[in-house]
Amino acid sequence: MKPKEREEEESPSLGKFLEDQKLRRVPEDLFEKIIILVIAALGLITALAWDKVLKQFFEQFFGATNTLSGKLTYAVLVTLIAALVSVILGRRIIKRRRRR
Repeated sequence: MKPKEREEEESPSLGKFLEDQKLRRVPEDLFEKIIILVIAALGLITALAWDKVLKQFFEQFFGATNTLSGKLTYAVLVTLIAALVSVILGRRIIKRRRRR
């Protein structure tokens, strides 16, 4: 079967699929995705702001982060902090779910 013929055969089933799925849900789903993207963007902005604070804090106590070893130390420290906070928050969520 030629590719063009296959396309023509699939088109009616695609139309039926879209009809069965009720097109009015598309704007709702799109709106939901936009909200998720906005929240993710705000999270990124927040992370960048905290990065500046942590970097200044690090430089005040451990010296400049201009060298490779300084940058590496800073990256490891921030990673450890992020991992620790993630574990603590994750455990709290698990405890709350068990209480329900």
